[in-house]
Amino acid sequence: AGQLTDFAIAEFALSLPIEGSKSTKRTHLNKVWEQTGVKPKELADQPELPKELDYIWGWFIEILGGGTFSWAELQSWASIRGVRLQAGEIELLLSLNNLYASAHNGR
Repeated sequence: AGQLTDFAIAEFALSLPIEGSKSTKRTHLNKVWEQTGVKPKELADQPELPKELDYIWGWFIEILGGGTFSWAELQSWASIRGVRLQAGEIELLLSLNNLYASAHNGR
Protein backbone atom coordinates (compact mmCIF):
# COMPACT_ATOMS: atom_id res chain seq x y z
CA ALA A 1 0.00 0.00 0.00
CA GLY A 2 2.99 2.33 0.55
CA GLN A 3 3.80 2.30 -3.16
CA LEU A 4 0.17 3.10 -3.99
CA THR A 5 0.26 6.00 -1.53
CA ASP A 6 3.51 7.34 -3.03
CA PHE A 7 2.06 7.05 -6.53
CA ALA A 8 -1.17 8.80 -5.50
CA ILE A 9 0.57 11.68 -3.74
CA ALA A 10 2.73 12.31 -6.82
CA GLU A 11 -0.30 12.03 -9.15
CA PHE A 12 -2.35 14.45 -7.09
CA ALA A 13 0.52 16.97 -6.96
CA LEU A 14 0.86 16.82 -10.76
CA SER A 15 -2.90 17.23 -11.24
CA LEU A 16 -3.11 20.52 -9.34
CA PRO A 17 -3.38 23.73 -11.33
CA ILE A 18 -0.36 26.00 -11.32
CA GLU A 19 -1.07 29.12 -9.28
CA GLY A 20 -2.47 31.83 -11.50
CA SER A 21 -3.09 29.37 -14.34
CA LYS A 22 -5.70 26.88 -15.45
CA SER A 23 -2.99 24.45 -16.58
CA THR A 24 -1.96 21.60 -14.32
CA LYS A 25 1.58 21.03 -13.23
CA ARG A 26 1.62 17.86 -15.38
CA THR A 27 0.57 19.81 -18.49
CA HIS A 28 3.26 22.40 -17.85
CA LEU A 29 5.99 19.79 -17.27
CA ASN A 30 4.97 17.85 -20.39
CA LYS A 31 5.26 21.06 -22.43
CA VAL A 32 8.73 21.69 -20.98
CA TRP A 33 9.68 18.12 -21.91
CA GLU A 34 8.30 18.57 -25.43
CA GLN A 35 10.13 21.86 -25.94
CA THR A 36 13.48 20.86 -24.41
CA GLY A 37 13.60 17.14 -25.07
CA VAL A 38 14.60 16.70 -21.42
CA LYS A 39 12.16 14.93 -19.12
CA PRO A 40 11.64 17.08 -16.00
CA LYS A 41 12.76 15.47 -12.76
CA GLU A 42 9.23 15.44 -11.30
CA LEU A 43 8.02 13.35 -14.24
CA ALA A 44 11.12 11.16 -14.35
CA ASP A 45 10.89 10.44 -10.62
CA GLN A 46 7.15 9.68 -10.70
CA PRO A 47 6.57 6.52 -8.63
CA GLU A 48 5.18 3.51 -10.48
CA LEU A 49 1.66 2.28 -9.83
CA PRO A 50 2.01 -1.26 -8.47
CA LYS A 51 0.49 -3.60 -11.07
CA GLU A 52 -1.32 -5.63 -8.42
CA LEU A 53 -3.13 -2.47 -7.25
CA ASP A 54 -3.96 -1.10 -10.70
CA TYR A 55 -7.61 -2.14 -10.29
CA ILE A 56 -7.87 -0.16 -7.02
CA TRP A 57 -6.58 2.97 -8.78
CA GLY A 58 -9.06 2.41 -11.61
CA TRP A 59 -11.93 2.04 -9.16
CA PHE A 60 -10.78 5.13 -7.28
CA ILE A 61 -10.72 7.28 -10.43
CA GLU A 62 -14.16 5.98 -11.39
CA ILE A 63 -15.66 6.67 -7.95
CA LEU A 64 -13.91 10.03 -7.63
CA GLY A 65 -15.68 11.52 -10.63
CA GLY A 66 -14.86 15.15 -10.01
CA GLY A 67 -14.33 15.31 -6.29
CA THR A 68 -14.10 13.41 -3.06
CA PHE A 69 -16.71 10.83 -2.13
CA SER A 70 -18.51 9.79 1.02
CA TRP A 71 -18.79 6.34 2.56
CA ALA A 72 -22.40 6.21 1.31
CA GLU A 73 -21.28 7.06 -2.24
CA LEU A 74 -18.66 4.31 -2.07
CA GLN A 75 -21.31 1.81 -0.94
CA SER A 76 -23.68 2.98 -3.67
CA TRP A 77 -20.98 2.68 -6.34
CA ALA A 78 -20.13 -0.86 -5.19
CA SER A 79 -23.79 -1.87 -5.18
CA ILE A 80 -24.48 -0.45 -8.65
CA ARG A 81 -21.34 -2.05 -10.08
CA GLY A 82 -21.92 -5.36 -8.32
CA VAL A 83 -18.54 -5.17 -6.62
CA ARG A 84 -18.07 -6.90 -3.27
CA LEU A 85 -15.39 -4.79 -1.68
CA GLN A 86 -13.03 -6.49 0.74
CA ALA A 87 -12.03 -4.64 3.94
CA GLY A 88 -8.53 -3.94 2.62
CA GLU A 89 -9.91 -2.52 -0.62
CA ILE A 90 -12.27 -0.23 1.28
CA GLU A 91 -9.37 0.94 3.41
CA LEU A 92 -7.25 1.71 0.33
CA LEU A 93 -10.07 3.55 -1.45
CA LEU A 94 -10.85 5.68 1.60
CA SER A 95 -7.15 6.38 2.12
CA LEU A 96 -6.81 7.54 -1.50
CA ASN A 97 -9.91 9.70 -1.04
CA ASN A 98 -8.34 11.34 2.04
CA LEU A 99 -5.04 11.92 0.22
CA TYR A 100 -6.92 13.49 -2.69
CA ALA A 101 -8.86 15.77 -0.32
CA SER A 102 -5.64 16.82 1.43
CA ALA A 103 -3.89 17.59 -1.84
CA HIS A 104 -6.77 19.64 -3.20
CA ASN A 105 -7.61 21.45 0.04
CA GLY A 106 -3.98 22.41 0.60
CA ARG A 107 -3.48 24.19 -2.69
